[in-house]
Amino acid sequence: MNFFKNKIILGLVWITLSISLGFWWMVLGLNQSKQIYELKIELKQENEAKEFLFRQSRMIKLEGSFFILLLIIGGSTLLILTHRENSRILVLKNFFATLTHEMKTPLASLRLQAETLEEEIKSKKTRKTILRLIDDTKRLELQMDKALYLASLNRKESLFIEKIDLNDFFHYIKQNYEILNLNTKEKIFIKADKKALESIFKNLIENSIHHGSSTKIEISYTLKEKFVEISFKDNGNSFQGEASKLGKLYYKHGTKSGSGIGIYLIINLISKMNGLVSFFPENNGFKTIILIPGE
Repeated sequence: MNFFKNKIILGLVWITLSISLGFWWMVLGLNQSKQIYELKIELKQENEAKEFLFRQSRMIKLEGSFFILLLIIGGSTLLILTHRENSRILVLKNFFATLTHEMKTPLASLRLQAETLEEEIKSKKTRKTILRLIDDTKRLELQMDKALYLASLNRKESLFIEKIDLNDFFHYIKQNYEILNLNTKEKIFIKADKKALESIFKNLIENSIHHGSSTKIEISYTLKEKFVEISFKDNGNSFQGEASKLGKLYYKHGTKSGSGIGIYLIINLISKMNGLVSFFPENNGFKTIILIPGE
């Protein structure tokens, strides 16, 4: 949104400067014609001087007016097209945000029904298919979360900061991801947006599983002055891309690399919660350190 506001402001500045230069050129031309006219008068060429002044003044006024008119038309057209583009993109963003939000409920219902079937069916082959369906549904739900948060970041929406018990939070996350191993039992609270925090760790976990082929994830957290340091480490494959490019949207680190949206959201959501995140690719796995305000 700010990008389009900046484009409109730049367009207005460009029109103002261009028109100002056009008027300055007209005034300068008329002044020069007047000076030549006065010089011819001094040289006793009055008739020729009057004819020259009339011809030059008319030419400068006509050409200058036409030039300024073109600038006004061009600049106005640019502003109108920019406004229309802004309106179209805003409509599309709202449409996709609404669509994503509406799809979350049927997806959650589908996953719940699949989990119920998985408990009731005894056939190993059928259970394997249902487990794959549940896994795909979880990934699709995560993609929906990404789309919603990406839209909210673009619209500069604020988060709901509340007091969160990390023990309760990570035990809730562990219900869906058995590969999590929690190394801390200490009662620690942080100030964060619970849904955003859930999206952050789901993205980290899914990246570890699907891109790093991890089978175990260690999570620990300690209080450090006014912040809580959360350590997230998996035992997956070593990261092969450029660590400095992590979080860059749509940057491909390799053939199996994702779109970069997950890490981009992690960085921006933690920043909005006044925290800091660092990534450390290792030989055997990937480590993430998150600093977030404690309560």
